[in-house]
Order: sequence, then structure tokens, then C-alpha cells
Amino acid sequence: MKLIEQLAQEDFTLSLSSGYFGFFAHCGFVKAVYDEGLRPKLLTGSSAGAIVAACLASGMNPTEMEKEFLTLNKTNYWDPGIGFGVLKGHAFEETLKKYVAADFSNLKTPLRIATYNIFKRKTEIFEQGPLASVVRASCSMPFYFHPVKIGRHHYWDGGINDKMGWTGLPESERVLGHWLQSTKGADWFERAMASTHGKDKRHVLKISNLPPTGPGNFHNGPKAIAMAYEESKRFLSQKLV
Repeated sequence: MKLIEQLAQEDFTLSLSSGYFGFFAHCGFVKAVYDEGLRPKLLTGSSAGAIVAACLASGMNPTEMEKEFLTLNKTNYWDPGIGFGVLKGHAFEETLKKYVAADFSNLKTPLRIATYNIFKRKTEIFEQGPLASVVRASCSMPFYFHPVKIGRHHYWDGGINDKMGWTGLPESERVLGHWLQSTKGADWFERAMASTHGKDKRHVLKISNLPPTGPGNFHNGPKAIAMAYEESKRFLSQKLV
């Protein structure tokens, strides 16, 4: 049986990892998944993955997402200000509001977003609240973006301690995921998968040598989307042991 056939027969969660400005590659991944007619019952994400997961959960299809992402530029997130980080994050949140629902209660697909609670020093999963603010918090890389205050607490990037947004996810959950490498030569992927219970139910694609798409490299967006799309198609067609 191929992976795509198994996913078509069983409910699954789609998980998208953190990764420096990696939303272009995530877009290519979910485009391949949706082109194969697969639809998750639940979405999880951290940081860059939170952006794409929130867009999907809000009802935006991957083709629309690709079109919108390719129009983005520095003005969509660049707003320097004094604080615990270079950027205030308000411009980024206003951009997010164009693409995501106002609140978790308005979503088409259930969604879990990972953030890092600075005071408690641990991952906190959001399943309710103002969506754009939560996604902004999940993307707020320490000292790059200011922390985001939600309720009484301040939050930073969800990828600090939970790269895939798996905190609290049942071990029995079947997962299809896309993992973006954050640090050159890092073995986080191998360590995380080795320590995951029920790992035979977690199918996670890690693509090597994706082109950089961070600040100054948005022109690589189309290439990152196309590369991720083709690799994802091959991944979904693999035969399960």
C-alpha cells in the first residue's frame, strides 16, 4: 500500500514545522497534499508552519495561498521599534489578518498552534482566541520580533520547544508532516522522531537543500514551492513497509 492510499482511508493530522521564513516550502507541501485530494481532520503548526496551517484552517486553498505569498515583500513585516526584539510585529499581524479568520471559532478545520510562554518557560498550545495574534506569537523569533502579549502572558516562537506543534497530541494520532531544517547540520529531526512514541503512524517529510527564502531571498519563493511540491508528490507515493 502507498502512503497516499493509507491517508485516503484514515483520518490524519497535518503538521507543519517551524523554520526560518519557510512558509513558501510549506505551501508547496500542502499544495501537493491537496492536489491528491487528501484533507486533514486537524492541523497543527509552529512558527512558519503556523502561518500556513492557519491559512488552510481558515478556508484558503493552497493555490490561492501560493498566489498571495508570491506578492509578499519586506513592507509586509518590517516595522522596527524599541523593545525585546528588532521588529514590533504589528505590520506582520496586519498582513496575517488578510488571510486568516478573526478567531479560532470561525475555522473550517480544527487547528492547534504552538507558542512558547516566556514566564512559564514551556510550550502552550492555542485552540481558541484571536487567530492573527496567536500566529504572530508563534512566529515571534526571540530578539527578532517583540514578544506578543495574549491575555496576561507574553509569548515567543512556538518552535523554541515544539517544532511541529505536537504537544498534547495523542500518541495514536496518524500524522502527515513537513519538517523544515532550521540549523545547518542539525539532527533535531532524527532525535525528535526517535523519541516519538507510535512513530510508525507519523510520516514526516524532510527536504534537504531547499533554497533560502528569508529576508532578501523572497525571489526564491517560486523555486522553494516547486521543489517542495515535487518532493512531496514522491513522498506521498512511497510504498509503506
